[in-house]
Amino acid sequence: MNNGFAEASGAPWPPPLANGKAPLPKGKAPPPPKRGGRGPPKAAPPMPKNPSKGGGAGMSELLRRVEATGQKKDREEAKAIEDVDLSKIDPNATRPRVKCPRCELQVLVSDYESHMSSHSSEIMLWLFLGGIRNAENDKELTLRTGITHILNLASECNLWGDVRVAVEKYQAEQGLSFTYKKYPFGDTADQDILNDLPEAIEFIHNAHLSNDRHHVLVHCVQGISRSASVVIAYLIKYEGMTLRDAHAHTLKCRPIAMPRKEFVDQLGRFECAVLGCAEPSFTGEQAFEGKVMLSLDAGLPVAQKWTRSVSDLAKHSGTLVRTNTPGIVSRVLVAIWRGVQSMIPSCVPPAPVQDNNELVVEAAPATEQRPKS
Repeated sequence: MNNGFAEASGAPWPPPLANGKAPLPKGKAPPPPKRGGRGPPKAAPPMPKNPSKGGGAGMSELLRRVEATGQKKDREEAKAIEDVDLSKIDPNATRPRVKCPRCELQVLVSDYESHMSSHSSEIMLWLFLGGIRNAENDKELTLRTGITHILNLASECNLWGDVRVAVEKYQAEQGLSFTYKKYPFGDTADQDILNDLPEAIEFIHNAHLSNDRHHVLVHCVQGISRSASVVIAYLIKYEGMTLRDAHAHTLKCRPIAMPRKEFVDQLGRFECAVLGCAEPSFTGEQAFEGKVMLSLDAGLPVAQKWTRSVSDLAKHSGTLVRTNTPGIVSRVLVAIWRGVQSMIPSCVPPAPVQDNNELVVEAAPATEQRPKS
């Protein structure tokens, strides 16, 4: 029959496939694929017809949702501009500013106090209290304040060599010299400042006594605790102030100054010895009355509270909440400070110099240079 069909139609039998292979005889299965073969390709999974429905993924879907949320908030929360009186709005109005007497920049009135604290503070006409940033600014040291003597009270700070050269050159042109001295105090509760305090304030006194053109900068890292304590001690001994008055005067000239409680108590003993009083006029307890302080002395600090009850904290804005265990804020602050110490060479504590088993004053080497950025 098949042959008859082939003869009648003239077509070969069985008909060949497109690839030239004949069909398999009936009853036989196709051979299995060779080992290692890929087999027939798998069909791709169907794409969703509308990705915006059913929580489709991808950046386009995320952007669509953000846009939709914004449009919804505009519809529900935006106020009609027709309801706002714009007639009294001055398009040229600016926030009030004032000229800084030190650097002559125009500073927002609201930022003036903070800006002035970035400069060294004038305690007396010739005596300045500041931080390391002021001791690293040669323009601040020369043209603005005419510093001839620097007293550094921070163990982790040194004087840059290029700053020393610039100040020495400037003062030489004025017919003056430049003197630098350092006492490596630490800002910790166990730091005893009384041993070196008489010599430190004598350095300030001799600088002023030798020439009324001499200007002295006393600094630590921020000009808050260590250097402020030494300035207060100077005012007690050489200006005849009580500790209470010297503390108040220093904070009036530099609002961010706040010697730590332990330093204030040591200054109280210093006041009694110098002025011959039976009791100090001011104590560390009184200095921190009503304040909540965060101690960074330990590796995992705990917030410390002075005198006032927790219920009174609502009256004081910007205070920290008291905790009995180290909180995440304390951990973060310690981590940030340690990171700053590791990144900034000037914050790396230098090795103390020993002489006859006594800690001596260490001057920064004149060859020390700023790291290149």
